[in-house]
Amino acid sequence: MSCCPPTSLPPLPTTSDLKPTKMGSANVFFFDNPSSDRCVLVFPDVFGVDSGRTKENCVKLSALIEFDTVGGFPDPSSAVPWMWPFDGLRQLLTMFSVIKWIRARPFETTIRPKIDDTIHHLKTQYGVTKFAGMGYCWGAWMIAKYSAVDACEIVCGVSFHPGWRAEDVFHGPGSGAKMADPIHVPQLVLSAIDDPTWIHPGGQVDT
Repeated sequence: MSCCPPTSLPPLPTTSDLKPTKMGSANVFFFDNPSSDRCVLVFPDVFGVDSGRTKENCVKLSALIEFDTVGGFPDPSSAVPWMWPFDGLRQLLTMFSVIKWIRARPFETTIRPKIDDTIHHLKTQYGVTKFAGMGYCWGAWMIAKYSAVDACEIVCGVSFHPGWRAEDVFHGPGSGAKMADPIHVPQLVLSAIDDPTWIHPGGQVDT
């Protein structure tokens, strides 16, 4: 299993003075629209909420969940390459760190409680009545997992460059391609050209 394809961009750090709001066990960057009872829950990639345009996009959307499960990601692209032909070994060793990082963040015990806490808080404190979900890379894996639970509270999910291969870490090779099977809310899956073929249009996830 590899995490990001070799053509992926590295982390793109940004800065923001916005402080998270505590919603139960979750830290949430909440962009309020008092005139609306709708909320989009946004799940960042492995580099967290301060990478790329994540917060900028959320200003136009709604709540951004900053799990304390994000952070400390062992980015393979950040290390100094080894002399050829040994750099392949370095990348392989780095993958063990990536797998360990993912395994330390199982959905049911680490992530879902934070989603449930966030939704409960937004319902009771802000009067939100309808939720949608959007995820980048690893965050897209969270969207897919949550969209399959019986008590799912989102009406639809959107996944950008979906990192569904994270499922292989927990349930073995080929598990990521089967993630769509139990999903019971509409999904828009936007795969990148270098994502696995099974998540492309016409692939296993699509059929």
